[in-house]
Amino acid sequence: MKKNDGRSGRRGYTLVEMLVALAVGSVLLAQGVPSLRAFLLGRQVQGHAMALADDLRRARAEAIQRGTRVTLCPSVDGRQCAGAAANRDWSRGWLVFQDSGTRGVVETGDTVLRVQAGPPLPLRVAAGGLASYVVSYLPSGVAPGAQNNVRFQPDGAGDAPAQSQRVVCIGATGSTRIATGAAC
Repeated sequence: MKKNDGRSGRRGYTLVEMLVALAVGSVLLAQGVPSLRAFLLGRQVQGHAMALADDLRRARAEAIQRGTRVTLCPSVDGRQCAGAAANRDWSRGWLVFQDSGTRGVVETGDTVLRVQAGPPLPLRVAAGGLASYVVSYLPSGVAPGAQNNVRFQPDGAGDAPAQSQRVVCIGATGSTRIATGAAC
């Protein structure tokens, strides 16, 4: 004799239940994907801003250790500092070099210490602030006239949310920090 335990022998889910679950999942996915994309973009921008801040700190340490001026500047070709037309565009990369001669010019006798290629993602990287586009550290570790900032922003995002922008802030003494948003 069979016992009746309240089930009528059905197993699985009905079509309506499956459609409701699919609709709920779609809504959750539609809400989560843009947030994930913004998060990943912010992390990539943060990584490139950290690379510049690390190179600024490295240049300062090299100037102190070598007892000579060390300069960091934007570069288009990885061999020379960018010319006047591109002197605030850091998106193609930058150079760190021992600068024995004319400030901001790689000359015979100067030693290139590091070449950093530009970021692979479409990123706008531009200098702003009060000073020149080059940052030169003296043997004392001070960078006179270097009060400046370099802003990292996803390209094509003129009104990018603040959380996807980073600014490398260079203080009057040459110290660096990274700020989230559009300003130091």
